[in-house]
Amino acid sequence: DGSSLAPLITKLNEIRHAHPALAQLRNFEVHDADYDQILDVVKDFYSLIIADCGTNITHPATQAVLAHSDALIIPLDAKQDSADEAVAAIDYLHSAYAKDPDTNLPVTDENGHRRWLYRHLLARTIVVVSHQRPGKRPFDVDKSLAWFQERVHEVHVIPYDPHLEESAEIFPDRLSPATTSAYRGLAAKVADLFPVHSRALTRVG
Repeated sequence: DGSSLAPLITKLNEIRHAHPALAQLRNFEVHDADYDQILDVVKDFYSLIIADCGTNITHPATQAVLAHSDALIIPLDAKQDSADEAVAAIDYLHSAYAKDPDTNLPVTDENGHRRWLYRHLLARTIVVVSHQRPGKRPFDVDKSLAWFQERVHEVHVIPYDPHLEESAEIFPDRLSPATTSAYRGLAAKVADLFPVHSRALTRVG
């Protein structure tokens, strides 16, 4: 009847199962108005939902995801432009507040305090820093890590790995033991954020 996304998701899964080339399909783009409906469908099948939002944190679709998120992962490469994007994302999460749709004025509580939209998520945010090839670009990693550590729940470091530098499909058996161990450590840190009454884990960046 056009009011539910459930038949469309069912059809998508039928197509994936019927065509082996699509069997690994995991990602498809949705709009902000669709996200509530998608959650209503998938929450009965998955206990953990991961949404990859890219770098535009103010995009309406990202806003819809953030509204339902219980934890955030902010990845960055150990280089200045990537760190700047992560800093901007964290600053936004700290400063975004609810606005009246008619007046565009801040929504406040009975004490006159603004209603912060996402500041609470910083206590459940992990920043993941992936090292670059040694000597590739000058970057003060320690200074950057210190800034993030003051503002989020956890900062996790992934060592340089030639396979990750290829920027192509990642094959776990081609990662170095140190990289594999680092990702397992990251998974453990994410797991420590749960259990909560979870709806979504969001990757920003």
